[in-house]
Amino acid sequence: MDIAAISGAVIVALVIGFFVYLLVMAFFLWIGAHIARVSKSTFGRSLLCALLITVVSWFVAGLLSLTGIAGTWVGFIIALLITLFLIKGVYRTGFGRAILVWIFSIVAVIVFVVVFVLILVPVLGITGYNYM
Repeated sequence: MDIAAISGAVIVALVIGFFVYLLVMAFFLWIGAHIARVSKSTFGRSLLCALLITVVSWFVAGLLSLTGIAGTWVGFIIALLITLFLIKGVYRTGFGRAILVWIFSIVAVIVFVVVFVLILVPVLGITGYNYM
């Protein structure tokens, strides 16, 4: 198999993975919002929240990581605060409930990464791609 086919397969897997990630995160945000008894907890709001959290967090953390190790930690803290404000704003709730919903989003990220790695690594192994 040539490098173009492998690269194309990896890109397709990443795009599909991104959309699956958004759905999984939205699902866990939705569950977290229900458990936290957030009144405006719809799956549509959860999907919007998942998209906003993902894009803004990656942008802020990525941008500030360019400044070095201190920037990485600062980026993480700023992204966390922005995430809490986004959850608070999308669901129109307080910080206590936003923190509960955020905890469920972290569970979603962990579940997704584990499942994605368990799927992606064997696929790359089957194609003969040397990922090490």
